[in-house]
Amino acid sequence: ATSAGAAVGGDAEAAEALDPLARYRRNDKTLLVMECKVEICRMLDMICDIRLDHRLTEMLYIFKARLAEEVPRLHKALLRLAHLSPESECADLGRRRVIHGRERAEENSSTRQRRQVGNLFRLLDLDRRHNLVPIALDVCMYDFPPLAAYGAHLLVRHHRQRAELLRALTQVQLLVSDTSVHTYQVVRTRLKTLCKVNLARLNTQRLKYVLETLVMLTALCVDGAATALASERPDVPFAAASSSSSASS
Repeated sequence: ATSAGAAVGGDAEAAEALDPLARYRRNDKTLLVMECKVEICRMLDMICDIRLDHRLTEMLYIFKARLAEEVPRLHKALLRLAHLSPESECADLGRRRVIHGRERAEENSSTRQRRQVGNLFRLLDLDRRHNLVPIALDVCMYDFPPLAAYGAHLLVRHHRQRAELLRALTQVQLLVSDTSVHTYQVVRTRLKTLCKVNLARLNTQRLKYVLETLVMLTALCVDGAATALASERPDVPFAAASSSSSASS
């Protein structure tokens, strides 16, 4: 059996040596290999999604650290200036020292943050051994459209990592007030509940809940959180409401 397998492998190597493009053609022997490579590319795409989420989280931590550094420093500088007379030379000198110190601190902070961002891209690079691009280019040559499409998709994601992260950052919503946090929690709860609605079994109580949610979301988009959530009552779990309605029926 071993000699037979070696003979088959030798025949395949000999055929590939005679025709290097044979492995790219779609047939019964290569189709299984192509399908396996599609699954591998799908896993790599999922890894890219996880990497993007991790980079986004780290960038938000960097932003938070920058705010934690700047706000106390600015507060101390304003307190020092508040004790000086606006017409005195000491006040003018103090202002210049504050401005110079702030510029120097911002320069040091910006240099450190650029280093952190650069390390973030280097540590999470899938092409650290410079073999991802050749593999993706090789995948694009297969006579199998799903595999070739995944190869092109991975190439685009590899060369647009910074643009991809920048686009994700522009879609981040920072919650800076209690009202924003409450609005986010209410909308998230309502949307999760709506996802559980079965349209085939839409009774009166469920329809009323759906309409109330749509009215609330519309008011939230038009009038803002203060007006839309003014009369918002705590949500009753939809599962309990559904079970009670089914029991009553």
